[in-house]
Amino acid sequence: MTELILRLQPRRLLIVVGLVAICATAGFVAAPALATNEYYECNPCTIANGPENFIKNNFGINHSNGGICAIVWRNDGGGKYTNMETKCKALGGTAEACAGSEVYGHGEASSVEFGGYLRGRQDNLAGCK
Repeated sequence: MTELILRLQPRRLLIVVGLVAICATAGFVAAPALATNEYYECNPCTIANGPENFIKNNFGINHSNGGICAIVWRNDGGGKYTNMETKCKALGGTAEACAGSEVYGHGEASSVEFGGYLRGRQDNLAGCK
Protein backbone atom coordinates (compact mmCIF):
# COMPACT_ATOMS: atom_id res chain seq x y z
CA MET A 1 0.00 0.00 0.00
CA THR A 2 2.85 2.38 0.88
CA GLU A 3 4.45 1.67 -2.50
CA LEU A 4 1.22 2.65 -4.24
CA ILE A 5 1.06 5.97 -2.33
CA LEU A 6 4.71 6.70 -3.10
CA ARG A 7 4.11 6.00 -6.81
CA LEU A 8 1.05 8.23 -6.92
CA GLN A 9 2.60 11.24 -5.18
CA PRO A 10 5.01 12.17 -8.01
CA ARG A 11 2.17 11.79 -10.50
CA ARG A 12 -0.09 13.95 -8.38
CA LEU A 13 2.70 16.48 -8.03
CA LEU A 14 3.10 16.59 -11.82
CA ILE A 15 -0.65 16.99 -12.27
CA VAL A 16 -0.78 19.80 -9.72
CA VAL A 17 2.23 21.55 -11.30
CA GLY A 18 0.66 21.13 -14.74
CA LEU A 19 -2.67 22.57 -13.58
CA VAL A 20 -0.94 25.51 -11.91
CA ALA A 21 1.00 26.21 -15.11
CA ILE A 22 -2.16 26.04 -17.21
CA CYS A 23 -4.03 28.38 -14.85
CA ALA A 24 -1.12 30.84 -14.77
CA THR A 25 -0.91 30.86 -18.57
CA ALA A 26 -4.67 31.30 -18.94
CA GLY A 27 -4.63 34.13 -16.40
CA PHE A 28 -1.83 35.90 -18.27
CA VAL A 29 -3.61 35.56 -21.62
CA ALA A 30 -6.95 36.68 -20.17
CA ALA A 31 -5.51 39.67 -18.29
CA PRO A 32 -7.21 42.91 -19.30
CA ALA A 33 -5.27 45.42 -21.36
CA LEU A 34 -4.03 48.38 -19.38
CA ALA A 35 -5.38 50.91 -21.84
CA THR A 36 -6.74 54.34 -21.04
CA ASN A 37 -9.58 55.58 -23.23
CA GLU A 38 -11.87 57.86 -21.24
CA TYR A 39 -14.11 60.86 -21.83
CA TYR A 40 -14.62 63.92 -19.66
CA GLU A 41 -16.86 66.96 -20.04
CA CYS A 42 -18.49 69.94 -18.39
CA ASN A 43 -21.27 72.34 -19.32
CA PRO A 44 -21.11 75.30 -19.03
CA CYS A 45 -17.45 75.91 -18.28
CA THR A 46 -14.22 77.28 -19.70
CA ILE A 47 -11.92 74.42 -18.63
CA ALA A 48 -12.61 70.67 -18.34
CA ASN A 49 -10.07 68.22 -16.91
CA GLY A 50 -9.88 64.46 -17.23
CA PRO A 51 -9.05 62.17 -14.32
CA GLU A 52 -5.44 61.34 -13.46
CA ASN A 53 -4.30 58.33 -15.47
CA PHE A 54 -1.62 57.08 -17.85
CA ILE A 55 -2.11 59.04 -21.08
CA LYS A 56 -0.38 59.94 -24.36
CA ASN A 57 -3.06 61.78 -26.30
CA ASN A 58 -5.82 64.24 -25.54
CA PHE A 59 -8.62 65.45 -27.79
CA GLY A 60 -10.83 68.44 -27.02
CA ILE A 61 -13.89 70.02 -28.62
CA ASN A 62 -16.14 72.95 -27.75
CA HIS A 63 -19.65 71.86 -28.73
CA SER A 64 -20.76 75.49 -28.39
CA ASN A 65 -18.71 76.21 -31.56
CA GLY A 66 -16.00 78.25 -29.89
CA GLY A 67 -12.28 77.62 -30.14
CA ILE A 68 -10.67 74.89 -28.04
CA CYS A 69 -7.23 73.92 -26.80
CA ALA A 70 -6.29 70.35 -25.89
CA ILE A 71 -3.49 69.96 -23.36
CA VAL A 72 -1.61 66.94 -22.00
CA TRP A 73 -0.44 67.55 -18.43
CA ARG A 74 2.18 65.36 -16.72
CA ASN A 75 1.72 65.03 -12.95
CA ASP A 76 5.13 65.74 -11.37
CA GLY A 77 3.82 65.17 -7.82
CA GLY A 78 3.33 67.64 -5.02
CA GLY A 79 0.63 69.50 -6.95
CA LYS A 80 3.03 70.37 -9.79
CA TYR A 81 2.34 69.68 -13.46
CA THR A 82 4.32 69.98 -16.69
CA ASN A 83 2.64 70.87 -20.00
CA MET A 84 3.69 68.12 -22.40
CA GLU A 85 1.73 69.31 -25.46
CA THR A 86 -0.83 71.97 -26.36
CA LYS A 87 -2.78 72.22 -29.63
CA CYS A 88 -5.62 74.64 -30.40
CA LYS A 89 -8.37 74.80 -33.02
CA ALA A 90 -10.80 77.59 -33.81
CA LEU A 91 -14.56 77.51 -34.32
CA GLY A 92 -15.80 74.03 -33.61
CA GLY A 93 -12.77 71.98 -34.62
CA THR A 94 -11.27 69.17 -32.60
CA ALA A 95 -7.86 69.90 -31.08
CA GLU A 96 -5.46 66.96 -30.81
CA ALA A 97 -2.54 67.13 -28.36
CA CYS A 98 -0.17 64.17 -28.55
CA ALA A 99 2.64 63.71 -26.04
CA GLY A 100 5.71 61.90 -27.31
CA SER A 101 5.40 59.14 -24.71
CA GLU A 102 3.01 57.92 -22.04
CA VAL A 103 2.89 60.04 -18.90
CA TYR A 104 0.94 59.90 -15.65
CA GLY A 105 -1.30 62.95 -15.67
CA HIS A 106 -4.49 64.17 -17.31
CA GLY A 107 -5.94 65.84 -20.36
CA GLU A 108 -7.51 69.28 -20.40
CA ALA A 109 -9.98 70.91 -22.79
CA SER A 110 -9.74 74.67 -22.49
CA SER A 111 -12.05 77.18 -24.20
CA VAL A 112 -10.37 79.87 -26.31
CA GLU A 113 -13.04 82.57 -26.74
CA PHE A 114 -15.90 81.72 -24.39
CA GLY A 115 -17.17 78.89 -22.23
CA GLY A 116 -19.70 76.33 -23.26
CA TYR A 117 -20.13 72.61 -23.54
CA LEU A 118 -16.57 71.28 -23.47
CA ARG A 119 -15.76 67.64 -24.05
CA GLY A 120 -12.48 65.77 -24.14
CA ARG A 121 -11.07 62.29 -24.53
CA GLN A 122 -7.72 61.12 -23.19
CA ASP A 123 -5.99 57.86 -24.05
CA ASN A 124 -2.67 56.06 -24.06
CA LEU A 125 -3.15 54.43 -27.44
CA ALA A 126 -0.47 54.33 -30.15
CA GLY A 127 -0.92 57.89 -31.41
CA CYS A 128 -3.32 60.58 -32.47
CA LYS A 129 -5.85 59.47 -35.02
